[in-house]
Amino acid sequence: MPQFSAITDVGLRRTQNEDAYWCSPEHGVYVVADGVGGHAGGDDASQLTTEVFAANAPRLARLGQDYTAAPNRLTGHRLMRALEEVCHEANSLVYAMACQRDQVGTSTTLVAAVVAGDAAFIAHVGDSRVYLSREGVLFPLTLDHSVVGEMVRLGVITAQEARRHPRRNLITQAVGALPICSPEVRVVQLFAGDRILLATDGLTDMVDDAVIEATVAGSDLCRVTQELVRAALANGGRDNVTVAVVQPDLPQTAYHQDRQAA
Repeated sequence: MPQFSAITDVGLRRTQNEDAYWCSPEHGVYVVADGVGGHAGGDDASQLTTEVFAANAPRLARLGQDYTAAPNRLTGHRLMRALEEVCHEANSLVYAMACQRDQVGTSTTLVAAVVAGDAAFIAHVGDSRVYLSREGVLFPLTLDHSVVGEMVRLGVITAQEARRHPRRNLITQAVGALPICSPEVRVVQLFAGDRILLATDGLTDMVDDAVIEATVAGSDLCRVTQELVRAALANGGRDNVTVAVVQPDLPQTAYHQDRQAA
């Protein structure tokens, strides 16, 4: 069974927590959502999104089991397609809720990970992030759907400059903001000792990647998540902050054995 720890905090400047998370090691499904600030119902949008993933977790788990038993292009594609479909279902329900309430703009960011065998299937919409921690080094698995994220991709500004850019919180898409969304889905191979971090921008806007990298490598996952939140609060805690850290249960591989021998 994978190890995991997740925590959310309202932060130091907000009166309401619009973040939500849902984690199920039994299904291998982990979700973090951040209701978009400045819009009524952001908390309901993030909560509804996690509920959609919870309802679809048995289906995702079955497809994950199929991939684990036969890891190939077909089983992997089926799981990736299902993950996209769940994102679209969440988008439709959040958008319908917003229209029904006459609260157009109610939406949420989303990051999700489905762990199947020695792979993690990742989906994201917005500027919440997923990272892979491998042997103490932190690798980003998502690129922000935001104005400054696009500027970084185009080489207009650096990632460090993006952290201080006045438009850094303008996202280019979110779950429920429009009738359709375009989730990005990818798969990454996992090795023994790898950890997956899912986080809202309440962490990544407040804490440097170098600090996150060192903290995620800590030995105890509960302490890791607590220290990440403490770091965000110590730097001002301007937003809600939510983090989930997952360490899949994988055997040692020839990759690790060769590195240790070297």
